[in-house]
Amino acid sequence: MSKNTISIVVNGKNQTFKSISNISDLLEAMNIKNESVAVAVNGTVIKKTLHESFVIKENSKIEIVHAVGGG
Repeated sequence: MSKNTISIVVNGKNQTFKSISNISDLLEAMNIKNESVAVAVNGTVIKKTLHESFVIKENSKIEIVHAVGGG
């Protein structure tokens, strides 16, 4: 595995990404807008204010949940 790639589990699927280091990078790589999701890493919900500083580690299990509006 290249030094610039990371293997993680996203919503139950094994995935490999290049050049990501934090949650914001991951969301951008997946074309997901940060405003509309909640993210948990290894079972812990990460506040949006920490998405740029929270470092994703190899083999992390990440759950991304999309907010759905309704009435």
